[in-house]
Amino acid sequence: MVWIGVVLAGIATGCASGPNWNQRIGHYAYDDAVQEFGPPESKETLTDGTLVADWMLSSGRIVSSPSFGYRHRRYWGSAVDVYETPEAHLVLTFGPDKKLTKMRQVYK
Repeated sequence: MVWIGVVLAGIATGCASGPNWNQRIGHYAYDDAVQEFGPPESKETLTDGTLVADWMLSSGRIVSSPSFGYRHRRYWGSAVDVYETPEAHLVLTFGPDKKLTKMRQVYK
């Protein structure tokens, strides 16, 4: 379980060093995002013209941490803790003018 905290702390630290999204609201365009991140994994245009696009920033991983012990004068080891880390997604919302209105990071 300690490894989950380390991985999530690493993800949070990596995201903290990224762009300041608050400064981009209102002038960062959908085309800018495509140039920076490539085509989105998915996108939807709502009836009011709002565009919601999703980019995967990092894929999930299956991680195992080894366990070791000493019993009956013998050392033993096995991988007992196995878990999956979440995918990190950047979800950007653009108004009908294709300018950024909202940013959120989602873990799936």
